[in-house]
Amino acid sequence: MTAEIILKHIPSKYSNLQIEASLILAFLRQNQLDCINHSQFLDDILCHAESEVCEIITRVSAGNLSLKLLENVFEALVDDCEKRENGVVFTPCYIVEYILENTLNEQLAEDSVIIDPACGSGAFLVLAAEKLTLRLNKSVAETVSQNIFGIDLSEDNVRRTKELLTLLVLSYGESADSLCFNIKVADSLKENWFELFGKKTFHFVIGNPPYVNTHDMSKDTISYLKKNYRTTQKGTFNIFYAFIEQSMKFLSPNGMLGFIIPNNYLTITAAEDLRKYLVENKYLSKIIDFGENMIFAPVRTYNSLLFLKACGSENLMYATIKKSSDVKGALNNANFLCMAIDDLDSSGWKLLDENERANIKKIEQAGSPIKPYIRVGIATLRDNVYLVDGFDQEKGMYYKLFEGTRYLIEPEITRSIYKVSNIKAESSLADAKQAIIFPYTEIEQYSLVDTPNKNYQIIPEHIMAQRYPQCYQYLCRCRTILDTRDKGKGNAVAWYAYGRSQGLGNNSRKLLFPTFSLHPKFMLEESRQTLFCNGYAILESPQFDLEILQKILNSVVMDYYVSKTSYAIEGNYKCYQKKYIQRFSVPQFTDDELTYLKNEPNMSSINQFLIEKYGLSDFRI
Repeated sequence: MTAEIILKHIPSKYSNLQIEASLILAFLRQNQLDCINHSQFLDDILCHAESEVCEIITRVSAGNLSLKLLENVFEALVDDCEKRENGVVFTPCYIVEYILENTLNEQLAEDSVIIDPACGSGAFLVLAAEKLTLRLNKSVAETVSQNIFGIDLSEDNVRRTKELLTLLVLSYGESADSLCFNIKVADSLKENWFELFGKKTFHFVIGNPPYVNTHDMSKDTISYLKKNYRTTQKGTFNIFYAFIEQSMKFLSPNGMLGFIIPNNYLTITAAEDLRKYLVENKYLSKIIDFGENMIFAPVRTYNSLLFLKACGSENLMYATIKKSSDVKGALNNANFLCMAIDDLDSSGWKLLDENERANIKKIEQAGSPIKPYIRVGIATLRDNVYLVDGFDQEKGMYYKLFEGTRYLIEPEITRSIYKVSNIKAESSLADAKQAIIFPYTEIEQYSLVDTPNKNYQIIPEHIMAQRYPQCYQYLCRCRTILDTRDKGKGNAVAWYAYGRSQGLGNNSRKLLFPTFSLHPKFMLEESRQTLFCNGYAILESPQFDLEILQKILNSVVMDYYVSKTSYAIEGNYKCYQKKYIQRFSVPQFTDDELTYLKNEPNMSSINQFLIEKYGLSDFRI
């Protein structure tokens, strides 16, 4: 029985509050709890119950309406808009169980207080109340009244948490008449928790804080977070950084925190301040990285468990969960490794064993890093406007379809382009090539040695209109769309210019590679003039023979390096963004070695040669 099945049978005319109340009444009746003193709070809810809804729930649930199922239905009542705006994802029971088991330690005492600063419908707090009751040998009502605290932005969530805690008390045969709640409607990041509850510190902080990055925040929220938190100062930061920082402010000296959060904070640039904060204070206790396992499927987030100690620690215990059909089992059987917190590099945490760390160091220090040669592609910020739709053979012109009209585009104002993310393999480069409107003119600049470097400037509007009237007419029709780029700020170069000036002058042979790939996929493009987007390229340089470099970058050494330093998404597709591969270095080779690499067709032989050249030991991807 699922929450979705129950809700499917309930007519849409009933409000969420009526459904809630009817669920509670059905639960009380099924568990023969309707005769126990409910408390005024619950009685006020029950007056909204509808007999028709109650009968439907009783029939559909077939008498199996558990407290956990109630919780699931409450979570399903949260609309998609609220989930999106507040970064809400609901936590599987086995994750809640694991966090509590690894947070509530031997220092648990009768006066220990536990708080969930984004409590949702109460998943963590209900189970915490049960566990504390058993371990402290108290009544459930006493535990809820004295030890359980929660905060949430949503009044509905706070009410539902109180409802579930009340039902938990009743389920243990206790009266809820004198129940006292410490669950508040508030903003955890703006309120002083001491002023909310009269508690200076909390022994345990648990939960699943919201995941919202700056793209989905208001300007006021971004401004507030930057003003009040050191972990949310730069880049596309996430609101859960501030939840961690705020929680540590109110954690007691010997307290522990246990959160489930996205795993990208381990490596992304925007989380560098968070990593520094955790390392400098030595808060880290344990990290479990779920890798490409999606805990909240179908919600596409990749997660980790983070455990912190206020008293600090010299060492971090960590584990990575490999792709598994039984994530719960893999979690419970995780193999932990230990490393000194001082060994963590705040530019990106590599949670590796000693041998893996040594291998990565060898790869990064073998020779010249590839960082100076990596380039990003063009960024129009409206590809669908600039990419042509086809070529009219009869007229000898490209064309674009826009709002039911077919516009011709002069070939002279187009360039060839690859959308790198669409290229399946080097053998399919020709099939993936497209044409794009390129409203720029080439100019030449000379270096100190009189070598021309191609650069580009925007074609003035009056020249556009004269030389390329067909294209100009089309772009004018699209101006309203183009003006919405960058939140309508306007383009300082020209209204028809690309959104960014990057990538215009990548005029050389190049190795194209996508942002995400199962294995290294560096593809040689011979044309110097072809543009690219949605990916990266390594440009030809006197430093490297491009064909040899391609073999090195497509080798198991790069595969190994990325698997240890980057992160993976669903399907084990690793991220090849510049920041994850820029420190990969290329060794100095002898002339004989260069000849071998140039002429050897067997990639297995090249792989073995490179493993030995880099001096890698106990090599396993």
